[in-house]
Amino acid sequence: METRTEQELRHAGIKVLSEKDWELMPDTALLHLDVIIRCERDEVSCGYSVGLKLGQHVQLTRGQRAIITATTWQIHNEPPLLIRLRRISAFDKIS
Repeated sequence: METRTEQELRHAGIKVLSEKDWELMPDTALLHLDVIIRCERDEVSCGYSVGLKLGQHVQLTRGQRAIITATTWQIHNEPPLLIRLRRISAFDKIS
């Protein structure tokens, strides 16, 4: 999933950097995608949660003015979505 997502981002013209390379580029934002998929033991119920956030280098106006990373925008589905799967047997009619 990670490789496919990176390919799609590159195809859309979005540069994909390693974390080390990103740290060296203070004017570059960080797009962080979280995908969590969980299936129950019965293999019929699965849930997933997707979150996307934007991190940027910011500098506080007080103190030593250290540059830190802060989440400046985020979106996620809440509550996690649940999908019910139905097993299809060889005897089921498929329409």
